[in-house]
Amino acid sequence: MSNVVKRSRAEIDGDDKLVINSNTQVAERLKMLENIMKRSAASEQEDFSPDEFTEGLDADMVSSILDDPDAAEGAEGMGNVIKAEPQAHEEPGVDMDAVRAEAQQILDDAQAQADQILQEAVDNAEAHKASVFEEARQAGHDEGYNAGMAEVAAMEQQLAEKEQAMQAEYEGMVAALEPALIDTLSDIYGHIFHTDLADRKEIILYLLQNALQNTDTTVNLIVHVAKDDYEYISSNKEILFDGLPGSDNTDIVPDVTLSPGQAMIDTGSGIFDCSLGTELEGLKKQLSLLSYQGGSSEQ
Repeated sequence: MSNVVKRSRAEIDGDDKLVINSNTQVAERLKMLENIMKRSAASEQEDFSPDEFTEGLDADMVSSILDDPDAAEGAEGMGNVIKAEPQAHEEPGVDMDAVRAEAQQILDDAQAQADQILQEAVDNAEAHKASVFEEARQAGHDEGYNAGMAEVAAMEQQLAEKEQAMQAEYEGMVAALEPALIDTLSDIYGHIFHTDLADRKEIILYLLQNALQNTDTTVNLIVHVAKDDYEYISSNKEILFDGLPGSDNTDIVPDVTLSPGQAMIDTGSGIFDCSLGTELEGLKKQLSLLSYQGGSSEQ
């Protein structure tokens, strides 16, 4: 056989003609082959076995890229070939769209997980901050409340102690005031009895009448009055003995030993002193007794 390269010709309409530079096409396919070989080597590195190594390029792969005889002829500088439409060749066993989609999905999942972790960290930080603030606020509230209650308790104790002290002081003042008041009243009564009442003989008449009504008997009585009071008392004898049985045998006599305002009743078994001075002393005793009884009841 002779090595003869036959050429064929075809008539194509001018509008459908396409000129292909075989050298450029071959270079592009070789570049694509290099990229595919690199990715294949990277993906199959883990399953690599020395016994399976084969030198050189895969003949079928090279043939798939350079399967066009006219392109090979162009690589040898034989000239250009006019074809209506180039055949597209796909990378054997590699779906680039699927690889890109899977890579993008991995990136999206990683980004979503990172965003979730970051959000959880922010939420935990905010919750911890709020918890710390609440604990601090509650601690401050409890501390302030306890301090306030302690202060109130201390003030109540101070007020109670002050009240007790004031009560004791008041009782001491009253205890000291009552005797002084009695003395003052006694002086006032004494001054009135000896100054004003001594000249009012109707007071002497009243004192005698009151004493006669409290005696056991009104028979054979002798009423002693001061000389200055005798005329007034004797002129009111009926008033003095009114309602008393046996008053006909009762005598009223002037006594020079008595001072104005003094009077006595002699019953034969005893003497009743009806003087203003005696009444004043009795009043003083009553006041003193009332003061003593009041102090005893308070204790």
